[in-house]
Amino acid sequence: MATRRFFAVVVAITALANPFVPGLSASGPPLAGTGLSTETSSTVLSVRQAGPNLVLEQQNVRQDVGAFTGRVDEHLFLTIHADGSINLRAEAVLSGTYPACGPDSVTQSIHLEGTVSPDGEIGANFATTGGAAVPVQGTVEGSLASPTSNFEISYHC
Repeated sequence: MATRRFFAVVVAITALANPFVPGLSASGPPLAGTGLSTETSSTVLSVRQAGPNLVLEQQNVRQDVGAFTGRVDEHLFLTIHADGSINLRAEAVLSGTYPACGPDSVTQSIHLEGTVSPDGEIGANFATTGGAAVPVQGTVEGSLASPTSNFEISYHC
């Protein structure tokens, strides 16, 4: 009995000390990937004045392909400031796959924040929230003139 306990303790210590033992590391080095995100529908929910600013609230649906492939349901807020600058923030639910992680579908939330330049160029950062099945951080770049934007992500399967 004492020998079994000793062996169990040695295995536990070895596992904690060696992150390269398969199946024992909670996260390895991050994977990197890119893709395209195309808006397939957009509904304006509200437009309101907030002091000198105008706030536009939208519900968008996007289809992503690449390192993440699936549907994105996005609740977007654009704040158009009196000086013409624009900030954006969104909460979104992603439903799809990360092909490098295998065929299993995941549903998880992200938070996104960014800006729109005076010439309409979009730049934003995002990350998963809550207990995401696939922790992700990334960037989005695009233009107001196109429904498709590019994304780059760093993630853990």
